[in-house]
Amino acid sequence: MHRLFKTLFLLPWLSACVPSWAPGSGAQDWTPAAGAGRIHDFNWRLSGDRQVAPLQVFDDGRQTWLQFAPGQAMPALFVESHGIQQPAAYVRREPYAIVQGKWPSLIMRGGSLQARADYVGPASSAMAGAMPPMAPPAHFAVAPATAPAMASSGGVPGRPSTDAAGAAVQGSGAVLPAPSRGDAQRNKAGAFTAARLYRVGPTDENMRRALARWAGLAGWTFQAEHWAVDVDIPLSASADFSDDFKGSVRELVAATELGDRPLQPCFYANQVLRVIPLSQACDRTAARAGASL
Repeated sequence: MHRLFKTLFLLPWLSACVPSWAPGSGAQDWTPAAGAGRIHDFNWRLSGDRQVAPLQVFDDGRQTWLQFAPGQAMPALFVESHGIQQPAAYVRREPYAIVQGKWPSLIMRGGSLQARADYVGPASSAMAGAMPPMAPPAHFAVAPATAPAMASSGGVPGRPSTDAAGAAVQGSGAVLPAPSRGDAQRNKAGAFTAARLYRVGPTDENMRRALARWAGLAGWTFQAEHWAVDVDIPLSASADFSDDFKGSVRELVAATELGDRPLQPCFYANQVLRVIPLSQACDRTAARAGASL
């Protein structure tokens, strides 16, 4: 009876021992007027899987708001600085998740799906340089971003800049896009590490070998039979892309659109990558059905 009395007496005090920085806790950490009168910065770039990505991201220099769709499951949130990730301290106020502080990058994870938000505003370099390096917790393993396990269409969404200097694909007449100024700033600030960027160069010899190497880094399958083209496309110079596997593959393959053999990538749910002529369809079933009509 004495032990039961002590337990009942201590329960109200134990509930107050939850740290205020615990993810998703602390209603006192935020009030509706917390960001009143401040300038909100929407210079954030979203990439990755839409299922775990927010609709938009913005900050006021002290807190970062992630707006999620109604009914969307809340993914695990991580902050990243100097290439190190750790769980984010945030509070949930529908439809927002409000992360304490402003970080170079935010990571959203849900199972095998992953999305990220990178700050690309004019102060990104200074902000990343001002953030102190974080010591990763002993139980938290920092892993490079991998491609999500989901199916997508193989169409090429956009054509890279044709006036980028320095990197040409021999025999195709196409030009690889040069790194953007924002990418260069983030590289200097340390927000992205060299190992997490997808790159091509003369050492890869041709596009097929480069894609095979990229697929190995991202955990995808790309073998000789997945290159459904009768010739190899040599690489004569170097080019840097983002740390997103699918986006980098699309940009690289899109460089063939101006050549004699325009190609397109196909991504499948079993994490298999294929490269086929632009005139063909990624969905073989649909192609056969159309031919039978």
